[in-house]
Amino acid sequence: PIKEVLSGLLLYPLSVARDVIRFYRDFTAAPMPDELTMYAAALCTPDGAPVVALIPAWSGDLREGERVLDSVRKFGSPIADSVRRMPYPEMQTMIDGVAPFGLRSYWKAQFLRELPDDAIDKFVKFAESSASPRSLVILEHAHGAVSRVPAEATAFPTRTAPYDLVLIAAWTDPAEDAPNIAWTRTFHSGMEPWSTHLVYVNALDQDDTERIPQAYGANHKRLCEVKAKYDPENLPAKSKYPSLCMKCAPSKLALPGEITVAGRSLERLEEMTKQRLAEVKLSGDLADGEAGPADDGLDGASAFEVWELVPVFLQLSNRGSVLHH
Repeated sequence: PIKEVLSGLLLYPLSVARDVIRFYRDFTAAPMPDELTMYAAALCTPDGAPVVALIPAWSGDLREGERVLDSVRKFGSPIADSVRRMPYPEMQTMIDGVAPFGLRSYWKAQFLRELPDDAIDKFVKFAESSASPRSLVILEHAHGAVSRVPAEATAFPTRTAPYDLVLIAAWTDPAEDAPNIAWTRTFHSGMEPWSTHLVYVNALDQDDTERIPQAYGANHKRLCEVKAKYDPENLPAKSKYPSLCMKCAPSKLALPGEITVAGRSLERLEEMTKQRLAEVKLSGDLADGEAGPADDGLDGASAFEVWELVPVFLQLSNRGSVLHH
């Protein structure tokens, strides 16, 4: 298991973003060790200063990682360099502060087949015009083992696209919904000339139902056939996306916006969760590890199932008119 990695952020003023992203493109276009992952991002510091970041993560021998990352850390004049040895879980949480719980958000994403200068100019132009200082734009580079698996071998088909562009608009005021959503959609469409027209399924937002086939590419038809054969009733309805294919078991599908978990509407989940929290004392009505009775009277839902829905309720309790991810 990976216990310690070499990672951190190299931050530069957004004014030099074109140079930084070009360096990132050229560095990732050259052969890279499997142990190295490189992201680039446009974001704002906690005090609101717009910056561009290089985010390396090395999971191999740490001394070798320091040697490999030496040229990255010497590029340009970063205003901050936090690259160091750290526990793996710390790396996974080091930018959590950018998106605290409770923000309104809207996502778009697509894999890019290339990142020429024109695409970089477009990327920087939109980053400079962000509607919110809380928004985050990420370029995720993929290489190594992922590219050595045939596209038809697994459901995930994107094996050769070098970059995943992820746009995460985030803000606090409902009055700012329209400009933030518009910025995200315009940014996304502006990058389409370099798109593979494929997307990572976890980056789809709730109005992206029609894009689900883009998450599976040529494998989508086969997945629909398997779904129709083995799950015609759409039983595992715990995903925000009701099915791989809108034609699979249409009588069981929720319409866009009518998201269900375990076959229940969000409204019913909230009602169940509130009721259960009122009935069960947190001090120990259920012993550690005890699932509770098989049926607690809440429409046939077990106590374990209701407890499982608590984080779902917490995630969705702040949702408003905007689509939350």
